[in-house]
Amino acid sequence: MNVILRNTALAVQIQNCYFATIQFLAYETVSFESRTTVSEITVSEINMLYERLAEALRTQISQGVYPTGGRLHSVREQSRLHSVSQSTVVLAYQQLEAEGLIEARPQSGFYVRERSTNRSCPETTLPKPRTRPLSVNVGQHIMQVVDACRDPQLIHFSTASPSADLLPVASFNRALTQAMRNDPTHFARYESRLGNPLLRQHIARLSLEAGIEVSSDDIIVTNGCQEALSLALRAVANSGDVIAVESPTYYGILQAIERYGMKVLEIPTHARDGISIEALRFAMDQWPIKAVVAMPTYSNPIGSTMPESNKQALMQLLNERDVALIEDDVHAEFCGVNQRPKAVKHYDTQARVLLCSSFSKTIAPGLRVGWILPGSHYFDRVAQLKYITTLATAGLQQAALAEFLSHGAYSRHVKQLKRTYRTQQQRMSEAIAHYFPVGTKAAIPDGGTVSWIELPNKISSWKLFELALQHGISIVPGSLFSTQKKYEHFIRLCWGGAWTARTEQALRKLGQLIEQLQHNP
Repeated sequence: MNVILRNTALAVQIQNCYFATIQFLAYETVSFESRTTVSEITVSEINMLYERLAEALRTQISQGVYPTGGRLHSVREQSRLHSVSQSTVVLAYQQLEAEGLIEARPQSGFYVRERSTNRSCPETTLPKPRTRPLSVNVGQHIMQVVDACRDPQLIHFSTASPSADLLPVASFNRALTQAMRNDPTHFARYESRLGNPLLRQHIARLSLEAGIEVSSDDIIVTNGCQEALSLALRAVANSGDVIAVESPTYYGILQAIERYGMKVLEIPTHARDGISIEALRFAMDQWPIKAVVAMPTYSNPIGSTMPESNKQALMQLLNERDVALIEDDVHAEFCGVNQRPKAVKHYDTQARVLLCSSFSKTIAPGLRVGWILPGSHYFDRVAQLKYITTLATAGLQQAALAEFLSHGAYSRHVKQLKRTYRTQQQRMSEAIAHYFPVGTKAAIPDGGTVSWIELPNKISSWKLFELALQHGISIVPGSLFSTQKKYEHFIRLCWGGAWTARTEQALRKLGQLIEQLQHNP
C-alpha cells in the first residue's frame, strides 16, 4: 500500500480487513465457478458480496427486524441464512460497525448500537411572523431549489416522499397488469370527472381511519394533492382575498396562493401543537380572512400535530366567523402512535372543511392521484372547476389503485412503511444530535416524514444549500416556507428515502459543513 497511515487504530482495522479478505477469497471461489484463481476475481466482485449482505442487514435493522439494542445472528448463523462464507459475514459486520450501526461485545456477539450522545438537540422556537396580509413572491426561488435537487445521484433530504426502495413496486405492477387485463381500453376514454367509482369507495373506507364518514359520491379524485389544494382555494376565494396559513407552511400552498393572486396572512405556529388558535382569532378580528389553509396532522415543514382539543377549538372558531378550512391531510397516515389522529373534518358539522390528500406519500408520487372531500357547500363548485381545469384524472392509474386496494395490499404496505419511518425518525433525531454542532435546534415530530432544523449562529440556509449540493446532498432552505424573511437560518430535512450507509455519511458531512460555515461564513 502506497499510503502512510497516520491513525494507528485505522491501520489495524485496514490490516484486519485485508487478512479477512484473503480468508474470504479462499472460501468464496465457489461463487465464481469459471475462475479458480484469486487474481481472476475483481475487487468490485469482492466488494459486491459483502456489501450486498451489509445492505440487507441495514434494511433489516431499519425495519426493526433487529431492534435497537438487539443481538444480531451469530457469524455462523448469518453464514447459513445467507449462504455465504463466515468471512463474508465478518466483512459485512465490520462495515456496519464502522458506520456506527452495530457494535461488537466481547464473548457475546454483535448488537444494534444504541447511539449515545453527550447532549440532546433542544427544541426550536419559531419566530413570530408579521401579522398583516402580504403578496406572495416565492415561485422563482422554489423552482430553483426543485430543479437543483432533481439529480438522482444526490443524497436526498429534500423530498418528503418515499423512495422507490420503500414503495410496493412489484405488487402495484401486478395490480396495474390486472387492471389492463380487466379493461384494455382504459386509455381510450376519459374517466368520470369525479373519478373511478371503485377507487372512490376505497377512499371512503380509508377516510374512516381519520374519523370521517363519507360516501363515494362525496369524493372527487384529483391529480395529486396539489391540484386538490388549488381547486379548494379557487372554490372558496378570489384574487385579492386574504388566506391565513401556518407559519412556516408548505411552499406548494404558497405557490398556489401566488398563482391565483391572493394574499397570505401568516399565523404564529407552535413547533409541537400547530397553528395558534388565539393568534388566528386575533387576525380574524383585524383582517377579512376568506379561508384558512392548514396541516393539522404532521404538518410540513415542522411536523406539528394539533391536540384534539385544539382541532375542536379551531372548528368552533371557523363556524363562529363563517370561514372555510382547507385541510391538507397528506402526511397523516404516518402516525407515530398506533391510532391515526382524527382530522379536523371529523368535527365539521356545517360543511366548512375541504379535506385534501393523495396516494403520493404512501404508494407512488408518479401516479399523481389524490382526492378532495369538499363537503356539500363546495362540492358543485369544486366539481365544475375540476372539469374545466383538467377534465378528469387518468383512468388507468385509478383502476390500478382500485385493484391494489381491493386485496389488502395497501394496509399491509402502510403498516410496514410506518414501522420503517419510526425507525428512521429515531435515526434522524440521533444523527442530528450526534453530528450537528452545539447550538443546533430541531422540531422532530413523532410521525410524518420531515424534520425542521434551526441552524446555530444564524447560519444562512441558502449558503448551506449551495455548499451541500457541491457535496452531493440536497436540503431545502427554510425561507421557501414563508413570504417573510423569518426562516433564513432554518432548513427542512426529510427521512423518506431508504436509510443506508450513504445516508449516515451524508448527515455527518452536513454537520461538518455547518461547522465550516460557523467558522468561515
